[in-house]
Amino acid sequence: MPESCPMCGEVTLEQKTGEFIFNPPQTVPGGPIVIDSAIWEECSSCKEKVLGDTLSKAIRAEARLRRR
Repeated sequence: MPESCPMCGEVTLEQKTGEFIFNPPQTVPGGPIVIDSAIWEECSSCKEKVLGDTLSKAIRAEARLRRR
């Protein structure tokens, strides 16, 4: 059964793959974090992005490296 979007509740989540660009808060230097070959879900209704564990960990790891 398809999952509902956690923001709008519509059953319109679609799997996306490719380059994911994350704009971190100002406390993380270096501008946008770009993750190549990423996988995430995106709601076609409200455009909310739902990140899986692998992508979330990659973003956190890059943010930690930048704060050193």
